[in-house]
Amino acid sequence: MLRTTGNNRGRGRGTNRGRGESAASLAFGVAFPAAAEPMDVDPPQQQEQHQQQQHQQQHQQQQQQQQPQPQLQEQPPPAHPDPRQQQEELEHGLPDPPPPPPEGRDLPPLRRMDDEKQFRSYQSTMVHFMRWKDRINYPMDYIFSIQDLSRVVPRDVYRWLCFKVYGTDEPGHDEKPIYGTSNSMMSYKKHISYFVTAVNITAWNELTKTGNPTRSQLVNDLIDLVKKKECRGAGKDSQADREFSREEFKQVLDILSSSDDFDRRYRYTTMYTDYRARWKRKDMQSHYARND
Repeated sequence: MLRTTGNNRGRGRGTNRGRGESAASLAFGVAFPAAAEPMDVDPPQQQEQHQQQQHQQQHQQQQQQQQPQPQLQEQPPPAHPDPRQQQEELEHGLPDPPPPPPEGRDLPPLRRMDDEKQFRSYQSTMVHFMRWKDRINYPMDYIFSIQDLSRVVPRDVYRWLCFKVYGTDEPGHDEKPIYGTSNSMMSYKKHISYFVTAVNITAWNELTKTGNPTRSQLVNDLIDLVKKKECRGAGKDSQADREFSREEFKQVLDILSSSDDFDRRYRYTTMYTDYRARWKRKDMQSHYARND
């Protein structure tokens, strides 16, 4: 029997592996793919590649640290919608421009008003009311025609007044008028009536649906209801001014005296002190009898 030497065995295994076959494939007669041989990498070269990767990572980290990071702003929790804020957005924030006034419209014969500032106040109220009614962003100097004013009914005035004092145009029975007072409602009623009376002078007639809509029973009952709620303490707080107390008057004088401005430090303090002394003396004199 012939025996193969070690060199032949080494050659045979090397030859078989080189051809893509292994010992298991020869034993079982099945061709298995040979395992991929590891690539020979020089240790110094591998170490140099590893150092280059570390340098690149450090450089990227430094760039990220140098770049200003956006600061996240804390968003406040969603608050409940304020009817007064919605009202201002509705009256002053209508995005669509108003359409051009139609041709041939009839302007109402308004009564002459000598005070221009008062007329602008009346017109501002009327424009806000018509903006809310028609959902059109009318300009502040818009003059409404007779046709526009003839379409105003008491229900429109009632809902707008409710919106001004209650924050909603359909308030419930338990709602409180905390956004306006009865005096402001009467002022709004007077301003709207100034323009409407140019078309309808008489009071509102429910049968014929004609007249001044601000002089209707519906609007008057609403104002009376708000007055009752104010008397019960369920309305808006009073904004009436009152006289300074002694401590408050002294505090005002101390604030003015500590100012560096000449008028505030000397002029206004002297005026306030003299004014208070004169009125105080008049009050004392009113208690004297004629024979004193």
